[in-house]
Amino acid sequence: MPNFEQINIVDDSLEPTEKEFIEAEFQSEVIELSARVQQAIEKIKSRQDSVAADIFELKEHLTERTAKYEKLIDEYDTVSSELIKRSRNIFSRTLNWLKINEIQNRIHKMEVLISEYQESFAAAHEVMVLLEIQAKDEREIDHLKEQITDFRGRGREAYKKLVEFQALQAAREVSGICRRHNCLLIHSFSVDLDPSSQTSVLINKGEGIGFEKKIDIITGLSPELSTTSFRLNLPEGEKKDSWFIADGVGLILKGGQVSEISRSDAGTSVRGMTRESSQVQESNNVAELEDDLDQAIHHKTSSHNEITIKKPEIGGLIFSVSNASPNEIIDHRHLPSMVKKINQMQLPIYIQTSAGKIFRAELVNERILVHGEVNIDNILDKSFAVDDDKKKEAQEAIFNDAPFNLDMPEKHAVDAYQYGKDIASLYMVMTSSKMSGDGRLYVLNQATKLMARHRLSIDGQSTFEVQADITYFEGFISGLQEVAPKVKELYFSSIDKELEWQQRLRREIKQMELGSMDSQDFDSHQESLQYSISKVQKWYKQIMEHFLSLSMIATALLEEVSIDVVTRNEIKKIFKNVRQAAESVPESDYHQLLDPDFHYDLLARRLGNDGLFKMTKDDLKHVRSL
Repeated sequence: MPNFEQINIVDDSLEPTEKEFIEAEFQSEVIELSARVQQAIEKIKSRQDSVAADIFELKEHLTERTAKYEKLIDEYDTVSSELIKRSRNIFSRTLNWLKINEIQNRIHKMEVLISEYQESFAAAHEVMVLLEIQAKDEREIDHLKEQITDFRGRGREAYKKLVEFQALQAAREVSGICRRHNCLLIHSFSVDLDPSSQTSVLINKGEGIGFEKKIDIITGLSPELSTTSFRLNLPEGEKKDSWFIADGVGLILKGGQVSEISRSDAGTSVRGMTRESSQVQESNNVAELEDDLDQAIHHKTSSHNEITIKKPEIGGLIFSVSNASPNEIIDHRHLPSMVKKINQMQLPIYIQTSAGKIFRAELVNERILVHGEVNIDNILDKSFAVDDDKKKEAQEAIFNDAPFNLDMPEKHAVDAYQYGKDIASLYMVMTSSKMSGDGRLYVLNQATKLMARHRLSIDGQSTFEVQADITYFEGFISGLQEVAPKVKELYFSSIDKELEWQQRLRREIKQMELGSMDSQDFDSHQESLQYSISKVQKWYKQIMEHFLSLSMIATALLEEVSIDVVTRNEIKKIFKNVRQAAESVPESDYHQLLDPDFHYDLLARRLGNDGLFKMTKDDLKHVRSL
């Protein structure tokens, strides 16, 4: 009988840390295997109890049968002796022939019975052997032992990967890297951002995105940041490091995890708060990471490298200047717009010179007072941190303004509605007052800029813009009436080809199933079919999203009370054309997007009193680079 106490799911010979990890990480599997072992033990015990009872009963039966057999043998011997005695001579045989015949018959019957006893004993022996085999049968446990061995192997492998992961995470930690390589990791930026000049997730709202908003985004949302390294105390004569200067302003990072490392600019773009694409891949182990860091920091191939940081922690603000010395007062053209946030955050300030030196500094009446030179440890060990309250304040400030490029249907729909309101407003300005030629041209240029926001595309491959002569409103309305048919034409030319491809795939899959076609490519055909189906479904959804935006423009135009009845009827044709084009879209779930009630519910949820889109934290996954 196996000892349950000795059948441990987790190997007792493991180090305590590894054993505790496996027990915690695979808790449900340990419980399940333990239960199955217990069930197996109980099943074996039940079987063995049953077998033991059968063996006992068989032995009792054999004991009884053996006693009868032995008695029969004794009787057989006695009768046989009597037969011999009576058959000793001819006279005796003649005299006792009747008795002898009777004895012979009796002996024959006894021999038959003896043979039956012997056969039953042989059969009982075979049964006893089988029962003893069953009593030793532990196949359930043997099978589970194989599973336990497999489980232990997986547990050890998981722990090994954990140790490697933890070592890699420790090696990725920003402060450790900065200390090992005696360098700063600096995220630089333009104080006033123009998205057309650099990749960004931020939307330029005319006046640009200011310093305060950038700091709020970084402290409130901890997005991935691109940095460049700057080494301190380089030997005389060695070329000093440079970072992507922009306005000569950057953030020193004191915490976070290094993800991607490049010896030059990696061309990183962003979706959500994380990297979407770049030209490099993350290092997979500590040795590879250290080699990548060494190459990027000490052997960069351009003026600056690029090191991407996840969950960044700010260590201070740094200004790049040509020269500086202790007690010197320095001006910076962007400082007045930064002072409020610096004081609010109590951001440590540092000065970096072209000679590669770093000085501690402080604000004095919107100017910078330079103090003494500092080293890596001085900067990283400074007790500055952004607490949870400051993060929450930053998040509230961000979501109240939503300065992101959000790639999501509801955002596009609200933008389209605002676009319609702006067009109607511009038209009313043009028609309700006598404007100079320059003023009229300005209004037309503004309208053209608005129209340029709404490009229609299929997977970003082919695009067209709403073409309309907006020098007069009626012509603009006519142009909008043509959008829905154009959208349908653009998409359905591709959809029809995909549907034909799906039919071909289905025919060939059927032929493979029937055996009339080689089934070698069966799986790839199935995958191709599913991919094509999902692609068409995505296109149907995109069509309806375009129709939603078009309907939102028309909705906004109709809200302009000064528009005459004839023009209103023309605007309503936009809805009619949208509905007719939407009839070709079989996915009924998308048709709610054209319901007027849905439009007004959307506006109630998403349009703020200030005309801005109401953003939520969940929307951050839709942020992308411009």
